[in-house]
Amino acid sequence: MGALRTGYLVLYNLASTAAWSFLLFELVKFQSSGAPQTEIYKTLNVPLKIAQSTAVLEVLHAVFKIVRSNPLNTFLQVLSRVTVLYCLLDMFEEAVVPITIGEFVVPHVSLMLFAWCFAEIPRYLFLAVNSVGIPPYILTFIRYSGFLILYPLGVFGELCVFYQAIGVIKEQYETAWPYLGDVSLPNKLNFSFSFYQLIVGGVLAYIPGFPLLYSHMLSLRANKLGPKEKME
Repeated sequence: MGALRTGYLVLYNLASTAAWSFLLFELVKFQSSGAPQTEIYKTLNVPLKIAQSTAVLEVLHAVFKIVRSNPLNTFLQVLSRVTVLYCLLDMFEEAVVPITIGEFVVPHVSLMLFAWCFAEIPRYLFLAVNSVGIPPYILTFIRYSGFLILYPLGVFGELCVFYQAIGVIKEQYETAWPYLGDVSLPNKLNFSFSFYQLIVGGVLAYIPGFPLLYSHMLSLRANKLGPKEKME
């Protein structure tokens, strides 16, 4: 069972490394093509979905103790990205439109994808090597240091996607109800659902979620890069 588990994790992590590396290649190619930023998701959505959707398996890995990751932390991180992909970018073209901050036009989706790629490639490579031996210190350092910048940058991009989409959702919600499966009370099941409120709740979830995940990563970094590990 141990050899089977190790083999599976090595293959999974190497495949994920390859998927994110291919996405990064396509992302760089898109940027160098001069294509408008509004076309980025339409161009990259297939390799992006392949790379990100398989991460749902990591929640199961944590739940069934295949790896030692915290199931809640893993679930929160995967949930935020899946929501961005399938509930916002897939459904609202406006979510891709670069956001304007003062005099600056920010290509938030590009920033988000670069942050995801540069975070995930060394992470999966580290996990693959760690499954069979001790990763080199440089790989460990990149794995547990890159997030210091990449994680906030990725979250910034995700929140910009929410921001761009929420305005459209609110406008459509007020003019076309029921909207995207909304259910109002009273009904036989005594159940109500609002897509707009769900998305707003998703944004609010970042308030406790971001500090929780970031502090967790800081703890892991201190453990992996602390004096004890360096001496060893």
